[in-house]
Amino acid sequence: MGKLKIVFGSIILLLFTGTDFFGVSKPGIDDYWSMEGVLIEHEFNDSLDLLSDQIVFELQDNNGLPVWFGRYIFKDVCILGQCRMVSIWLFWNGAGNYLGIQLLDDEPLTKSDHEEFEPEDYAKLESILKNPNSILKDKKAEDLTLQPESDDPFEVDGYSGATQPSLLEVVVEDAVYTCHTLWHTVYGPTMDKIKEILEERVGEEYLKLMFESSNPDFVIWGIRSVDQFPEYHESFYDMIMDNISSDHVLLYEEAIGYFRPERMEDKVVQINMVNSIPGLSSQKKYDIIWKFIETDQVYEEVVEALLEFFQNNYIGIGTLNLVYRLVNTGHLENNQNINLIIRDLADHENAYVRNLTRRLINNN
Repeated sequence: MGKLKIVFGSIILLLFTGTDFFGVSKPGIDDYWSMEGVLIEHEFNDSLDLLSDQIVFELQDNNGLPVWFGRYIFKDVCILGQCRMVSIWLFWNGAGNYLGIQLLDDEPLTKSDHEEFEPEDYAKLESILKNPNSILKDKKAEDLTLQPESDDPFEVDGYSGATQPSLLEVVVEDAVYTCHTLWHTVYGPTMDKIKEILEERVGEEYLKLMFESSNPDFVIWGIRSVDQFPEYHESFYDMIMDNISSDHVLLYEEAIGYFRPERMEDKVVQINMVNSIPGLSSQKKYDIIWKFIETDQVYEEVVEALLEFFQNNYIGIGTLNLVYRLVNTGHLENNQNINLIIRDLADHENAYVRNLTRRLINNN
């Protein structure tokens, strides 16, 4: 393995390749240390975890985007008064979300009976650590097991406390303390430090790289950053809107959620939003029309476009009732095309459309 170290103040960069960095092995999990890139060290003081390394490593790609952040964790896992040590690498992705684990050579995770984790145990642990809303979030160590009846500390052997029944399905069997400790380590000060590092980079150039990465987590990070720093709205709202067509559920929800009523008041935003409708699924079309309903003022160009979409079968009969909630007297009086479309729909072959349209005319 070749390695070049470049020192800039308190930040150390290493260009490296190879698989033996820090002697780390992979237990059937991604080998993060074998990835190529530029390694950066971020020092920080974790007063809650002084035994673990006080450095967060970051691997960057050629564009300066983070491939991962990693930290070596060495901490105790207490079992009813006894403690054993966990030695492991934890990794977060370039958006600060949990990514994975990697073990040191000859340092497997073990259970309360000293049995080593099996592959299925590692898989379950991964699913636990990937869930930011785990039931472990609000649990303290003393909440994890049923305490033994005896008050004699000499009778506590470290294994006699049974896991709380409510946790049996959400932890690795005989490793509830390990699951709890690692979950709170993943979502603790290290994640806060990583998010702080990323927030310091917010700017047009970096946001552009994140949006163009095509990585859903990166794009979600970008959307949240623009939401937090509204001075970047004008530069990136169109890129955010592009993700409304995404099949990635969380990315779609983040993109559509960005356009709150106050942002929907912008005429250009409304027009760009309505123009995105034809290629979307029925549910997404429905969601966008509701965005307009929640907006105080809907411009006549939007109403006109929606009515034309109905005429051209881009939106269905079931959605027309929502569109009509956007039509007001001003639209009918000031926009000749809207008026003509409404008059034409009053004689539509479908009785539901005719009756709905005539009721709209009578009410205005």
